[in-house]
Amino acid sequence: SLGVIPELVTHPFKTKQQTTARLYTGRIELIEKLLAVLGHEETTTNGFSTASTMKFLLPALDHASGGVRDAAVKLIFELYKLKAPVKGFLPADEPTTRKNPLYRSIFDGFDKIDGKPTEAERKAKAKSDREAAEKSKQTEIDELHAHLQALREMAAKQGDVETDKASKDQPAVDTSAKPEPTAVDRMCIFCGTKDETFTEEVLDTHYWKSCPMLKRCSKCSQVIEIARQSQHLLEECDSKSSFVSCPKCKEAVTKIELTNHTHDKICPKKSGNRCPLCRKAVGTNEE
Repeated sequence: SLGVIPELVTHPFKTKQQTTARLYTGRIELIEKLLAVLGHEETTTNGFSTASTMKFLLPALDHASGGVRDAAVKLIFELYKLKAPVKGFLPADEPTTRKNPLYRSIFDGFDKIDGKPTEAERKAKAKSDREAAEKSKQTEIDELHAHLQALREMAAKQGDVETDKASKDQPAVDTSAKPEPTAVDRMCIFCGTKDETFTEEVLDTHYWKSCPMLKRCSKCSQVIEIARQSQHLLEECDSKSSFVSCPKCKEAVTKIELTNHTHDKICPKKSGNRCPLCRKAVGTNEE
């Protein structure tokens, strides 16, 4: 009966001394060829038993000959491809087990058969992801610093304008007198919010995240004044080549949307003022 063949060829060597490499390798190669013909017990009646085959192969993994170990690993992979539960006869797949190069190669082989990345590939990907995340974070930080510097410059210019305006409205005073301290450093010059907790850093955060008069450009991510949005899109933005000024309302509109925009209710002919926040037309005498 063919059923006795797998049992005979997988019978362990009984010699007390280590079996010669040639004999061990020859037996493993014979089992591999018969496995291709007889199959595995999970799929055929006269197939090889996982238990008996692994019992024969496990000592081969500790053989002094690399050729024997390689042949045993190859046969284990063939069994695994046939869905044989070979993992149950091996040490658990843990970091301590993978410190052994032999078992690391076996578990990596299982991963490849399953279509999964190997441990080395997983580590390489994790390292690549970390580096990419760090690079992205650094890029974001650099952009934030650049935007904040631009905001500080905008704030300084706006502050100069407010100061000049205030000085013109005030009567002449004795310049020899020591000026009284003001709360200008505790106030957002864009929205007028006053807060005693405002410091340079806190104001930067306010500009970046919560000031209702500022926003991030949806095209280049630069922080801009909402009132200057159209000017920014037409003159400064990285995507300015995609925008044109609407001949009716003077707003910045993408070239491909211009036709639809001019026929939309949101685009009345310019008359009076326009709210810089909601873009609705405001009567000439309305506040």
